[in-house]
Amino acid sequence: MRQKVSQLLYAYWNEVRAGRLAPRRLDIEPGRIADVLPDALILERIDFETYRFRLAGTRLCEALGADVRGRNLLDLVYEEEDRITLERQCAAICKQAAVGVLTWRADFESSATADYEMVLHPLLHTSQTIDRLLGVMTPLIEPARLPAGRPLRWRLTGQALIWPDGRPHQIAGAMGSAMGHGQSPFADHIRRARIVRSDRRQFRVYDGGLAKPRDERP
Repeated sequence: MRQKVSQLLYAYWNEVRAGRLAPRRLDIEPGRIADVLPDALILERIDFETYRFRLAGTRLCEALGADVRGRNLLDLVYEEEDRITLERQCAAICKQAAVGVLTWRADFESSATADYEMVLHPLLHTSQTIDRLLGVMTPLIEPARLPAGRPLRWRLTGQALIWPDGRPHQIAGAMGSAMGHGQSPFADHIRRARIVRSDRRQFRVYDGGLAKPRDERP
């Protein structure tokens, strides 16, 4: 993590976590992170392909060029490969109780670019599964140097996972099974997603969830 805002939120989240798999949504006290709120976001995990913005700070919405509340995080990316990578990262955060660090590049109409850092932390809400992500997104340059205008597209340029305890939490595997997916988010069937086009529509097709890895098939 390169940004002070990211480091502040991570330190607070880890303090509230107190060694647990993840904090609960109601454990987060906005007054404790007031300086972070303009750049903050909360995502709701609907399914593997939908992480909906439930909260988006004012500076975050300005950076994205719109009020993104209610939108799917995955819809921000322009390239199909980036979308698949983002799906995997979000799935890993939810299944392994990891903290995700993403770097983005925004392309502007003037041909200028700007890089951003996004950090996503897992939260529990009403169940024992991770279904909320608390995060921040901030530019990697001084705000005064940001290009004028609204970004035309966003691209992923880097991703990493951090485990606060140095490895996935001991109950993360059981939690992942409760989500209905016993497979790793980096499983072979996800890497082999196929693009199918029909009547001007485009679909991503994965092997069935019970499909065996290629090296186990007869």
